[in-house]
Amino acid sequence: MSAFAASLLIGCVEAPAAAPDSHAHGSHHSPECIFAEVSGPNVVVMDASTGERMCDATVVGTVRGESVRFDPMDWSGGFRFKGVPQGCFYTAWADRMGSYAITASHRGYESATLEHAVVGWDGCHVKAASFELTVHPEPPEHLL
Repeated sequence: MSAFAASLLIGCVEAPAAAPDSHAHGSHHSPECIFAEVSGPNVVVMDASTGERMCDATVVGTVRGESVRFDPMDWSGGFRFKGVPQGCFYTAWADRMGSYAITASHRGYESATLEHAVVGWDGCHVKAASFELTVHPEPPEHLL
């Protein structure tokens, strides 16, 4: 597994379990945080007219008043990661928890927005969270 792929997965690892009698002496079993870039929200954009994923959309978001850029990704290979969609999707490399407003747009389609896409915290990093937005083709001009 590449370091990049590992960075998607690693946010918090548990320390080795303490010996059974060590709890009597006051030691604790707690997580150790690892420095890693963890993706925040992951977004799949669907084309309502075809039912297929849209891999060339523009996805932007805001969280706590800050603009967040989403980058296109494609995990069509053999890896399967918990919380990360298979195939093309968009991810925000923002290690920021909170309630995101996420908008997907594409030329010839009406934009779709998801309000309150909540991304949690695991004590070290954001928890991977996946969301889906569906964009609909704009109506033909003669119907407007």
